[in-house]
Amino acid sequence: MPSRKRDYISSISGWSVGNSERARKDAEAIQKVVRGARLPVTNNVERSYIPEAIIADTVAKYFLDHKFADFSIDRECPIQIGPNYYVTDIVLRDSEGSFLAIVECKSLRNANLGTQQLKSFLCATDTPYGIIASSINPDSWVFYENLRHNRFQQITRADFEEQVLANS
Repeated sequence: MPSRKRDYISSISGWSVGNSERARKDAEAIQKVVRGARLPVTNNVERSYIPEAIIADTVAKYFLDHKFADFSIDRECPIQIGPNYYVTDIVLRDSEGSFLAIVECKSLRNANLGTQQLKSFLCATDTPYGIIASSINPDSWVFYENLRHNRFQQITRADFEEQVLANS
């Protein structure tokens, strides 16, 4: 291998240069990430990667439950913050069409980014509730109540459902 190519490779995978077994494992891990099938995590344990679209489908199904029959949902709903337009993943609307909850669907690795984004959306639209969904399990979602003036309280799923259903 020409030295120039070797230098390029070593700059990419410095810890595996000279160790073909480690390089092979690194390449396999990268392929898994690129394909979106799995993500490596600490202690060589692997966790399934769930694309945001699948999480959004799960949230939509959650809101299609009969207990939410009096509400409607919008997917990829545009909102305006100042002069800029953004798109929320899912909006739950009451019978009058007002926003009742905004849901941001994020992969687990982007959940923190999603929290800040969700709080911005809640403030800009004065929406009472928000959800960060980073899993297909509704019990693992994070539910927020918008207390106004950029203050939020994390609430349980049961509290969210009780308060939302009281608005129907």
